[in-house]
Amino acid sequence: MPVRVVETDLGQKIDFGTDLTIRNFLAAARAINQWARIAEQYGRLKLDWPKNVPLDVWLIGARLPQLYESTYPGKTYTRNRKADQTLYGESLAFVQQALAAMKIVSTEGKPWAVETINNYRTRAIQAGLVQSRKK
Repeated sequence: MPVRVVETDLGQKIDFGTDLTIRNFLAAARAINQWARIAEQYGRLKLDWPKNVPLDVWLIGARLPQLYESTYPGKTYTRNRKADQTLYGESLAFVQQALAAMKIVSTEGKPWAVETINNYRTRAIQAGLVQSRKK
């Protein structure tokens, strides 16, 4: 959130945007709650998040890749590297765009880097949430 100077009855004050941040957070929480209610209503919600695994590892490393595979039947979530070791691929881009669509950003407030998404996938494999698919 940008910092701004605002006029009040008592003069100027610095507004750090905290109210907007809280409002946005609550709006996102309400949307997620609504999604969960809809999923429960239609019996599609599977609460398979193991409590010993951080929620972000489960979401980014396991569930969004599973969503990719179910959205595109016949395609497998893969992580590819170019000759210069740069990560690329449709499945990584899918997770990156899904996070952006849900307005989930990194702790720095930036879109998720594919290297970070890859690290979460590795952590999900290490936690036993998904099987490694070595070529």
